[in-house]
Amino acid sequence: MGIVPLYLVISIDAAESVTVWRTYQNRYQQVKRQAWGAVDVPYAIKQFFLHSEIPFWDKLNKLSFVLESHLLWSVNWFILTIGANLPTFLNPAFAQTALGFNLSKVSSFILTLCLFGLITIITVTVLLNPKHQKKWGQFLHPLTYLQLIFLPIAGFFLNALPGLEAQTRLMLGKYIEYQVTEKV
Repeated sequence: MGIVPLYLVISIDAAESVTVWRTYQNRYQQVKRQAWGAVDVPYAIKQFFLHSEIPFWDKLNKLSFVLESHLLWSVNWFILTIGANLPTFLNPAFAQTALGFNLSKVSSFILTLCLFGLITIITVTVLLNPKHQKKWGQFLHPLTYLQLIFLPIAGFFLNALPGLEAQTRLMLGKYIEYQVTEKV
């Protein structure tokens, strides 16, 4: 029996400090450090071509995971928020085509479908958490739902921006200094 790796993205939510602002700064530094892992991508690509004894689809699966986890997560925010509008902005003639005209409507429909999944997850979480049911019945504190409004803002400042900063520094050869984040 061999070891079977589990390819799971690890959340880095342990950065906590004495103030909320300092906690945000710690989170930013942690994401920046994790995004520096993009330096592993060339090594993974090289190993993909060097090991012919590994089945092609197995190698491709692992390489695609490395590419996704190190490169795509830092631009996902931009893809989701402005991705559908970018082609028509860059090429106004594309907006006159049927695809260009309908692209924002189709992407809006897809994101709305995703919203139903998010609401389902929230509902299941609320129903399965007995701690909240004692105090608020079947629902969480009303202010808890306000956090959903701030998800795009937090996603930009605490995920996309530090990822892009780290990968831009890596591209320009300006290394980041390793800073241990506080854990209170």
